[in-house]
Amino acid sequence: MDLWQLDNVRIIAKAKQSTQTQFRSDTETAIKETISRRPCTVEDLITMLGLCEEEIDRCLGNLSSLKGFEKVEQERGVFYQIREQ
Repeated sequence: MDLWQLDNVRIIAKAKQSTQTQFRSDTETAIKETISRRPCTVEDLITMLGLCEEEIDRCLGNLSSLKGFEKVEQERGVFYQIREQ
């Protein structure tokens, strides 16, 4: 990052869109693992996992009872995350 002289900056590329269109048997697990690593919006999950919004909403509803599950409203939208306790 010589241009801005920022030594501790790490550029992270935008997530690639999945080409998967079939139903995943591990949808809840995939969402749980994804939001455990980093907070995501529903749109982020659609892009990364290639699932429809209805499927993601259903799974987020099921995951909402998990310890550490949080819904955080930010400027870009509502982010879902699981924080370790």
